[in-house]
Amino acid sequence: MSKRAKIYMTIVWVVLAIYVLGILYITLFGSRSSGVIFMLNLKPFRTIGLYMRWLFDGNRSNNYIPIVNLGVNIIMLMPMGYFLPELFDALEDFIPYALVCFAFVMIIEVVQFFTRLGSCDVDDVLLNMLGAVIGYILCRFIHIFVADLKQKKTEK
Repeated sequence: MSKRAKIYMTIVWVVLAIYVLGILYITLFGSRSSGVIFMLNLKPFRTIGLYMRWLFDGNRSNNYIPIVNLGVNIIMLMPMGYFLPELFDALEDFIPYALVCFAFVMIIEVVQFFTRLGSCDVDDVLLNMLGAVIGYILCRFIHIFVADLKQKKTEK
């Protein structure tokens, strides 16, 4: 591995570590999980349905809460689509990638359940996994696009 590649990989590892610590902070100690009230939802789509009704019922002037909660849960795992396949060759395939993301999300939810920090919500798992899948697909498309550009450049 070249010196440049080693530096790149070191940077990716450091950014991943900061990203994971950020996720842990947000999910366990962040503003949405201030510890005031512990919430538990084991019924799929209960929270998602509540937020969707809140968005579309037309009676609320501030849709900030549902948009942020839905959006953050989706966006939160999107970067894994870059980090995991970039750092681990075995996670370039979708199934192993998805299993690692699922395990990561489940660990967070179990910690939330046992520590009573944040909210242990099956809908968080669904939204996080949606984000992980979107991130994976986006990064795979970008990877294919860049490889295609490089190939076209070398053919000229």
